[in-house]
Amino acid sequence: MNESGTAVQRIVNFYKIDLAKDLLVVHDDVDLPLGVIRKTSRSSSAGHKGVQDIINRLGTNEFQRIRVGIDSRASRTEKPTENFVLENFPASELNILEEEVFPMVITEIKKFLDEKK
Repeated sequence: MNESGTAVQRIVNFYKIDLAKDLLVVHDDVDLPLGVIRKTSRSSSAGHKGVQDIINRLGTNEFQRIRVGIDSRASRTEKPTENFVLENFPASELNILEEEVFPMVITEIKKFLDEKK
């Protein structure tokens, strides 16, 4: 996952994608509470290694993103973030993701796609 830029770069090059208008990256964010999503564009990776790899491979941060809050349980458990993000969600949090968060993300993706019509 920390090498996401390779796949994104290949897709961008193959389809000749206009990064600023036509690229949307959806990713987890430990700095946002579980259940919160944020749309951003032209922002730094804020330490997210997968996003940083995309920025490095594309040579720019000129693309849109949906950041999906997963909360940092690591801060409560003293686990390194790298270990925390690979753990399974507890059932209660998975329920929040499936019933609340994913529908919000899908709605935002549909809005993004509708703007392309």
